Amino acid sequence: MCTHAPPQQPALRCMSPPYLEAKPVPARGAAPGCFPRGTVLVLDADASPSGWLLLPQAVADARRRFPTAPLVVQVPEVTSATMALAQRAARLRVRAVVGPSERMADALRPVLTHPDDLGDDVVEWMALRGRALSPVVAELVRRIVADAHRHPQLGDLLAPLGESERTARHRFRGKGLPPPSAWHQAARALHAALCIQAQPQARLSQLALDLGYADHSGFSRQLSRAFGVTPAAVRGTLGWEWLLDRWLARRGGGPRAVTVAATPRLCQPCR
Repeated sequence: MCTHAPPQQPALRCMSPPYLEAKPVPARGAAPGCFPRGTVLVLDADASPSGWLLLPQAVADARRRFPTAPLVVQVPEVTSATMALAQRAARLRVRAVVGPSERMADALRPVLTHPDDLGDDVVEWMALRGRALSPVVAELVRRIVADAHRHPQLGDLLAPLGESERTARHRFRGKGLPPPSAWHQAARALHAALCIQAQPQARLSQLALDLGYADHSGFSRQLSRAFGVTPAAVRGTLGWEWLLDRWLARRGGGPRAVTVAATPRLCQPCR
């Protein structure tokens, strides 16, 4: 009689700044808010066909349990099979697929600080947090998050969409969401935070000027108002999820019933 060992469930680990060591996450008992700010979850994937079958459920479980941390998949080697795995992971909303890299921070920073479509990611993340949006409001949130850093005035952003600030405010109020002006300010702060994460060695005063702020104090005030953190606290971290979660909590718009949501990019070592 031929027996086969069942495939192992992908191991879930967590890495906190400065991302030097990944520690196992308990299968049970770990609270969603137990991780330090900027923690990244790492799911160890088996690139075998049996491993592929286990990946969707493992991803869904990890994202449902810990929505405040970005989830990445690590593969043991870069092969045609792992490339196929990366494509599968993309449909599961994994933020990145990385190969065996000794410097995880260097591998993840370009990907996590330059998302392909931050607006779409935020809309999907809101559904994961139990705050599913109607199609019209979802599109407004997507556009505000994606383009706020290009438009200092909300009205200039909404005008090409044929939407007035008053109408948009009414739509958001009807869904129990913070007003569009708050989303606009949070999105600008989120883009600023991603710039800090992308350039951890850059002078904050220079980053403030590059982003269009008059000085460093204005830069700091925007992050403090939105997330309750300073630019220095963002430096060295990765991921926007923990920041947006803080913003929702501060606005009284925390999660409702959490539901499971169903594109990561390949980090440089995997390309």
